Amino acid sequence: MGIARMQKVRVLFHSSLKEDLLENLQDLGLLEVVSFRESYEGPEYAQFFPQEMTSQEVESELSDLRFAVDFLKGFERKEGLLSGLGGKFSFTPQEFAETVKEFDWKGVVKRCRQLERERSQLGSQLAKARGLREQLLPWAGLDIPLEDVGPTSQSVISLGTIPRDGLPKLERSLEEKTDRFHLELVDRDGNLDYSLLVYLKEEETEVGEALKGSEWSQVSFPDLKGSPQDISVNLHTQMADISKSLEEIGEKAEKLAGFRPKLLALLDERSNLLAKRQVEGALAQTSQAYMLEGWVKREDFKRLKRELEAKFAASSFALIDPLPGEAPPVELRNRRIFKPFEVVTELYGRPAYFELDPSPLLAIFFVVFFGLCLTDAGYGLVLSGLALVMMRFMQGGRKFLWLMFAGGIFTIVEGALMGGWFGDLFQKLSLPFLQDFRTSLMLFDPMAKPMIFFRLALLLGVVQVYFGLFIKLYENLREKRIADAICDQLLWIVFLSQLLLALFSSQLVVKLALAPRVLVSPRIMGLPMKASILLVAGLIVIFSERGEKNPIFRLFLGFLHLFILGGIFSYLGDVLSYIRLMALGLVTAGIAIAVNNIAFMFSGIPYVGIIVMVIILVFGHLFNIGINVLGGFVHTLRLQYVEFFQKFFQGGGKAFNPFRKQTKYITVRSVD
Repeated sequence: MGIARMQKVRVLFHSSLKEDLLENLQDLGLLEVVSFRESYEGPEYAQFFPQEMTSQEVESELSDLRFAVDFLKGFERKEGLLSGLGGKFSFTPQEFAETVKEFDWKGVVKRCRQLERERSQLGSQLAKARGLREQLLPWAGLDIPLEDVGPTSQSVISLGTIPRDGLPKLERSLEEKTDRFHLELVDRDGNLDYSLLVYLKEEETEVGEALKGSEWSQVSFPDLKGSPQDISVNLHTQMADISKSLEEIGEKAEKLAGFRPKLLALLDERSNLLAKRQVEGALAQTSQAYMLEGWVKREDFKRLKRELEAKFAASSFALIDPLPGEAPPVELRNRRIFKPFEVVTELYGRPAYFELDPSPLLAIFFVVFFGLCLTDAGYGLVLSGLALVMMRFMQGGRKFLWLMFAGGIFTIVEGALMGGWFGDLFQKLSLPFLQDFRTSLMLFDPMAKPMIFFRLALLLGVVQVYFGLFIKLYENLREKRIADAICDQLLWIVFLSQLLLALFSSQLVVKLALAPRVLVSPRIMGLPMKASILLVAGLIVIFSERGEKNPIFRLFLGFLHLFILGGIFSYLGDVLSYIRLMALGLVTAGIAIAVNNIAFMFSGIPYVGIIVMVIILVFGHLFNIGINVLGGFVHTLRLQYVEFFQKFFQGGGKAFNPFRKQTKYITVRSVD
């Protein structure tokens, strides 16, 4: 449980072994290679820097393969409703080897590029024809050829648009200038009038002055010949021909889509080849030998050494110490039950190598808090069921789905204890056995007794804050930082415990309804207790900023630390933040009750009332589940990151990324 222990190793080998040894390392997938150029800086190492590895050819091939894969994806036949949720194509080792060696993928890529060019050209032509036809549609009633529109030897024929009902005003303006013109409405569409204007060429100046005072916008089709109706018919025929050509391209692409699994296999193979080329650039080299350094998990060290020494006699394998300031990579290692909670940690950042992994430490808090945000056993059943179904059809994201499943299970338990079954649906249905079942499991109803929920949220906040302090105390003691453990954690644990004891021994607790009765006798707050609180507070003031040399400034900072800088008010704010658990839980229950009330309003409508009621119940509760699962997840994360992690977690670790073959799109199955 925790973080896998790492060891740094160095491998020296003859240059003739490079290809085979790297291939073997990639097959094993145990070693993370460290770049020599990045680890050893300075002119004395420059002679050992590897030559820049040229991987342009591999990158170009990857680009071609990705293009073909993406192009053919749109033409691949779907096998079912859930086919898009994930899955890899399966190959036997022989099929994979034959694909890599014999498949003419370059011919397929070339054909895909040709089809894409043709489709792009035809698409542009189709869009142009469709746009032109839409422009001509309002002029369909015009019975003169478009090539005649424009100036002639004696007259001018002009087409234009004007805002709706603007023709009478334009006609009056023209009449004021000349009486030798003809203005005609061709069509009306929306807010525009499409019009024909004919006037003598010698009247062009007068007509131009009249048009300036209107909102006339001239329209021209300089490259078209024939009437708008004839051109529209021709365009329609042209569009049909283009659509047919696009269908033929689609049929050809569908045939090529059968090669997509092989293209994906080659995409994985070339990706691994590129990773190999990049590792080659991380080696140190001389004219006859190479040196490789990297990290391996402690339990894999013997296996790695055995494999290399057995296959490569002209090689040397040894443990080495890390460089000064060099931190090993981090791989989280937890029992199966805690694996899903690694998602929470990784969203925040990996722990440093010598830190504790917080994944198992936050596990119980996360699921309990998440369940309190939903507070509905019915919602927990739905969430757990959906998580199981999605795990059946999805390849990736299984840890997150297991996290949701665990959250759903705790939601069922906590929801049952609070009497939430799709809100108050059991009460609405008025079935005695459902009401008896609900009552037999319920401890309290948060809608009826919210202060119990309030006290529970605060109690959980106190417990997690204390737990975070104890974790940091343990880490400091483990690392022999005794002063930090005493001054930064132990004193605060004692001080906060004293304040809580003082609080629960006062009548203030009763007034705030934080407890049903006085838990501790008020006599405990006598002079000894007050003196003890002042003593511990004074120690915190003196030692919290122990790195400060100036004694006056040190006391000033210590005083601020006691109250403001991570002090009493900070801890109070942390605990009060847990009230959000109650708030979200009550919101979920309130919306669920509202959905039920709205749904049952339709139950009395004859014939369709029951159907409408069921539809509202189903979609209303699904909406409530979706929005509150999201809210519960986000706010539960926030409590871990802001209130819990800040007490002990540093982070900043780098993920362990061994050099290995990875297949993103295919699986190579073993054949017995």
